[in-house]
Amino acid sequence: MKIAWALAESLQLPPRYKIQQLQDIAPIWGSWKLWRGYNCDHCICGDTQEAQYCIDHDFYQYCKLYIPDGINKKAPNIVKFGAQGQVNALHLNDIITLHLVGSQHDLVLLLGFDRVFDTEILKSLVNEYPNTQWVMISHNEIDLDNENFTCDLLDNVLQSLS
Repeated sequence: MKIAWALAESLQLPPRYKIQQLQDIAPIWGSWKLWRGYNCDHCICGDTQEAQYCIDHDFYQYCKLYIPDGINKKAPNIVKFGAQGQVNALHLNDIITLHLVGSQHDLVLLLGFDRVFDTEILKSLVNEYPNTQWVMISHNEIDLDNENFTCDLLDNVLQSLS
């Protein structure tokens, strides 16, 4: 079973948790802006100017870097994804992260997303990847009425997957 963490760009992990606890369970996916704080294995950059910044500063030497296919750079740790020109969407890196991780993993652990998206956006993402099990790490119960989506507490997830 392929498991992954998906971290929201606005995540503030409570201090009692260590990033190593997450890394011991699965690779971490998130915005390139999270790399320094969470040592993400897979960093997403949906903005072409920011992607160029990441390339100029050699992000791809420290993680797998996902950038729009319009960027003309080839390197072993750069993966290009289809982009329709410059997209200015709210939470762009978060949306791209969830699409990439959802298409490649059996179980996705969502951390920090309970305050990012409304229920309809989450529901459409979950429905788009019906073979992926999504677990929202949250103190609030979110009901999407979907068998491949559930909520749980971080303590429970860490205990059951460690």
